[in-house]
Amino acid sequence: MLMPSKPATNTEVWEQIYRGGHRMWYPSEALVRIVRRHEKLEGFAGTILDHGCGSGAAAEFLVRSGHKVVCTEVSEEALKIVRHRFAEANLAEPQLVRIDPAQPLASQLPAYDHLVAWFSVYYNTKTDMQRQLASLIAGLPRQGAFIMAVPTVNDVAVRSCDVLPDGTREMRRDISGQRGALLAIPESVNELRALCDGIDIRDVVTFGMTFGGETSEYFAVYGVKR
Repeated sequence: MLMPSKPATNTEVWEQIYRGGHRMWYPSEALVRIVRRHEKLEGFAGTILDHGCGSGAAAEFLVRSGHKVVCTEVSEEALKIVRHRFAEANLAEPQLVRIDPAQPLASQLPAYDHLVAWFSVYYNTKTDMQRQLASLIAGLPRQGAFIMAVPTVNDVAVRSCDVLPDGTREMRRDISGQRGALLAIPESVNELRALCDGIDIRDVVTFGMTFGGETSEYFAVYGVKR
């Protein structure tokens, strides 16, 4: 996924995961519902930035829904999977941008009118997550859609991490190959809302499941740029 504070740590984690053939086949139902809601209300005129696109499940869904998409990622292996995914589906490949997490984010972002940051920006320290969300929100035009998902404190990732002095969490279990990854997980809805400064938040959704005794629970934020 995206934006590690220690570039070698988080980037290498995801390079290894995607090198092993990791691929999400379908987009999250919560994302589909939010996108359909915004299509009905205002639509997505212009370009959607899929920031931290992973293996391209959300990007494929958005393209198949008739939207123009650009994708960013720190993992070159992930972008290889996206290229293969679109070629396999006989779909035009979206613009793909490799982000260097050691450099300022704003100068690396392509132009966009709407933002999807689905399970991506929380792979960060708390400070860097705040800084990078500020850059992403600054790049949105007024009334641009903002859609983001992050874990809640009830998620299995929280129970699998050590807490560092600044509140950042470090994964200590090898969940899906993520041992050593740094995570910035909001402690409350209020903290989550504060991270979205500049966004007129229309809804904060909680969704998840318990499978095999492990609980996955997430927040999704939906709004538009003020």
